[in-house]
Amino acid sequence: MENKAHGLGAETNFDFKYIPDFYTSTKQEGLAESGLTQPGIERRNLTALIIASTFICIASWYGVKMALKGLNALFI
Repeated sequence: MENKAHGLGAETNFDFKYIPDFYTSTKQEGLAESGLTQPGIERRNLTALIIASTFICIASWYGVKMALKGLNALFI
């Protein structure tokens, strides 16, 4: 095999390390709490999404009601 200009082109000098399998568990030493005391940004974004969705649903409901009243008055 000939050495070409692409790839490593020479012997590597880094060590391969053992990475345990996904199902292998190890003992956790010195496990500390994360220190989070308040809800994070995800909770804030979820709350904003729920509020915005509720507002859009209510506005759509009243918009449809107004449109139906207008159409009813137009044809009667």
